[in-house]
Amino acid sequence: MSLIANKILKHIMPRGLFVRSLLILITPIVLILTITSVVFVDNHWNRISDRFAETVVGEIMWLSDMVESSRWEYTDIEGYGRSHLELDLKYFDGASLPPAFKDHGAWERITRKSLMRALDKKTKRPYRIDISNYREAVFILIQLDKGVLQFEVPARRLFSSSAYIFLLWMGISAILLITIAAIFMRNQIRPIRALAKATEDYGKGIDPDEHFKPYGAREVRQAARAFLDMKERISKQVAQRTLMLAGVSHDLRTPLTRLKLGLSMMQQSDDIQDMKQDIVDMEKMIDGYLDFARGADINEPSREYELGSYLQGLVDKYQSTLKPIHAEFESDLHIRIRANALERALMNILNNANKYGSEIWFSAKKVDMPYSAYIEIQIQDNGPGIKTDDWDNVFKPFYRVDSSRNAATGGVGLGLSIAQDIVLSHGGHIILKNSEHGGLNVSIELPL
Repeated sequence: MSLIANKILKHIMPRGLFVRSLLILITPIVLILTITSVVFVDNHWNRISDRFAETVVGEIMWLSDMVESSRWEYTDIEGYGRSHLELDLKYFDGASLPPAFKDHGAWERITRKSLMRALDKKTKRPYRIDISNYREAVFILIQLDKGVLQFEVPARRLFSSSAYIFLLWMGISAILLITIAAIFMRNQIRPIRALAKATEDYGKGIDPDEHFKPYGAREVRQAARAFLDMKERISKQVAQRTLMLAGVSHDLRTPLTRLKLGLSMMQQSDDIQDMKQDIVDMEKMIDGYLDFARGADINEPSREYELGSYLQGLVDKYQSTLKPIHAEFESDLHIRIRANALERALMNILNNANKYGSEIWFSAKKVDMPYSAYIEIQIQDNGPGIKTDDWDNVFKPFYRVDSSRNAATGGVGLGLSIAQDIVLSHGGHIILKNSEHGGLNVSIELPL
């Protein structure tokens, strides 16, 4: 049962920090006001109403007895009631009580119950209570032996205005407190939202706004400074890695060039040709290492593109070098990307599909998920595919499904590693599946 309750609460509870924090502040206020109102109505209001009702009913019963006993003239009784007791009375000779009147509100029911308790306590005569116009007066009809005596009681003799004022001020105070709490809470949440936005942007490869500065509560400023320090360290590490491999590449090219020159001046033979081919393979490997190092180059600025047009541009640009390709892209797919880096990743995947398949299927669509909409790019082929056991391994640097190290059979095993590095730098995921066309399906998910 507890698991079911937790699931229900998780589904019902709001997900936003602002709404949750505001709910934490509002709930005690609402509970206090509710409890106070219930206690006030059940105790103070009912008690005051009972006392008012008993006083008025006592006067009504005394005047009723006076009218029925005829100890005074009716005109004297009427004048006395109006001048001294603020009760207007009318006598209807030979009349009988009308049907019971209906109530229409909570206050009417409370007043009727108080009057009924007092009347049942002080008299055995039949009566009727009309509270339809309770804001001005309440009418009480008493059945006498020879007629009906009607009393018009002013509302102020049965109602206490302090109750309305009390409840009104409680409501106004609650609204004022909730408004102040909402303003303060919004100001406290704003720096957290700014930090979350900057972190999300950096995870997608978008450089956070240069105007982003730590502000807000001490803990929030501390988290923001930690994020900026982490961002700076990651940027330096990536830059150092790229510079190091670029330097290694440059240093290795010089002896390789000397070897090529020396081999070209030697008498040609099969061994010399093999050595030249080894040098070419080494140069390709160096280029592959350098591409891997700069694969997720964060120095390239990100821009917003309409992804369908961008992908169609890639198809048009490389269509002459690719096998038959079937492109299907949804329109209005706006997303921020680093165009050159993403092109490198997609071309690595397209070249693999082009190498192993006879046809390529290239598509992009928007997938709407609660709180996490994303764009899905799929590249499929009808080649032999990759065994399921190798799906995780192919993303490892320098891993090749083809065990041969001959460059003529493929690259150095960095194509998918570079593609994954670039996709991850955009905050996305790259997933391998079995293609419906018989080969491999490379699915890329880029968050919006």
